[in-house]
Amino acid sequence: MKSVLALLSQDLVYDGHDITGDTITIRCHIEPGPEQRIHSYYIRKVKDINIGDKKVVLWIKAFRYYSDRKSSGKTESVNLDFIDDGSNRTKRLTSYVMNQMEENSAIGLERVLRKGIVDLSDSTILRMVKKKR
Repeated sequence: MKSVLALLSQDLVYDGHDITGDTITIRCHIEPGPEQRIHSYYIRKVKDINIGDKKVVLWIKAFRYYSDRKSSGKTESVNLDFIDDGSNRTKRLTSYVMNQMEENSAIGLERVLRKGIVDLSDSTILRMVKKKR
């Protein structure tokens, strides 16, 4: 499991994993830098490509920290470079879906993906295609 996290980012620290049915849940966290003053923590659930015949969900314990501008008092979330902004999928899952989209329709690809890779609807796939154009 540590090797899967190493492929995504060097900042992820492995905490453990659970296997439930056809899903592997990998728990990990991000270490804050010494200059970052932590405001709060939150859990981010992110889908990734499958391992063998198991779907993968990453539970990442991320954090919000105070901005460098002391007068503003605002907080910022840690930037996860392997996830698209506002998404719950890794970039490599998105690229995998986009490569498969060249050969299939959205409805056909949805059926293929739901059998063993990830649960994505055809509407989500079409939004991904529209966003990449």
